[in-house]
Amino acid sequence: MPSRRTLLLAGGLAALAGRQARAQPAMDTLRITWRDAVPDLDPYRNQLRAGITLAHHIWDCLVDRDPDTLELRPLLATDWTGPDETGLTVTLREGVRFHDGSLFGPEDVVATATGVAGGAGTAVPGLYAWLAGAEALDARRVRLRFNQPFPAALDFLAMVLPILPRARWAAGADPAAPPIGTGPYRVADRQGGRAIALERFEGYFPGGPKSRPSIARIAIRAVDDEQTPFTELLGGQADWIWQLAPDQFEALQHQPGLAAERGESMRLGYLSIDAAGRSGCVPLTLLKVRQAVLHALDRPAASIDR
Repeated sequence: MPSRRTLLLAGGLAALAGRQARAQPAMDTLRITWRDAVPDLDPYRNQLRAGITLAHHIWDCLVDRDPDTLELRPLLATDWTGPDETGLTVTLREGVRFHDGSLFGPEDVVATATGVAGGAGTAVPGLYAWLAGAEALDARRVRLRFNQPFPAALDFLAMVLPILPRARWAAGADPAAPPIGTGPYRVADRQGGRAIALERFEGYFPGGPKSRPSIARIAIRAVDDEQTPFTELLGGQADWIWQLAPDQFEALQHQPGLAAERGESMRLGYLSIDAAGRSGCVPLTLLKVRQAVLHALDRPAASIDR
């Protein structure tokens, strides 16, 4: 049994690979039980938090964002110029290989950027509306083109643009093909999203910010109810769970051999005026009425960021 097992009330497994998480010693395996079935691991075809978390283990982006300092660091791109009003030029890391042994190169970046430009075939098209495509400048440099000035480009490259192999974007590519990335873990097995087995990618490139994982295998099991992960953690069938109910979190505060930690999560909420009249409020369909309502709002008094 692990001497210390870690669970999070909220937050991401992506931070786990670089921290001192303990695995089942005899098997060198971290056992995870959660409620998030991820039937499609393709990072562009799901918007589940668990899916995004897994994506950062299986794939790499051009840029990495330090989870502690939020500093942007080179990952698949070793450096970049820009962004400017029309785009960004990146220089790619050499010697990187995908899980199937194929060599990573500019064609993979171009295929990925072109494939998601405008959001076609993605679960959240708005994340890529700024991206017009890409072109290879030479064997190591790629120019990403923008539809509009986009100062947040580097942050988006670090979070929502994992690079998939060019074969994934080819005409007639099998959408059910095994997921292939350059990340520190490769997919060893999956059973419809209910059970996912990851194993350390021994060919992962050295010198990057993610580094080689200290745990050889991650075994993930999805369940349907809220109580099972908690019960399995207490019973020693799981080493790591997340998204606990407040009473469960408090109950674990003083359990020997367990560490309960809170992690930050970001949520944005907003109200939209019913310009289409779906609620039956006809005045709000009039432009002048909506402008008057917005003009009358006391924005400093309504702000929660004061």
